[in-house]
Amino acid sequence: MIAIGLYILAGLGLEHLAAAGGRHDPSALEFLLAALSFACASAGAALLLCGPKLLERQPVSFRWRRNQ
Repeated sequence: MIAIGLYILAGLGLEHLAAAGGRHDPSALEFLLAALSFACASAGAALLLCGPKLLERQPVSFRWRRNQ
């Protein structure tokens, strides 16, 4: 939920920066906010859908094991 909250805040900040000035070249801050927004939305959605099982170890089939 924190990642989704950060996504919303970054999106609102980006919207505010875009609406404040007319047509202009994007600044480094706008690129940073867009990247932060994308990363937080992706991580938040993955954690929301998969929950704690997202980072669990998964069994590897015998055919892909090397040391057995």
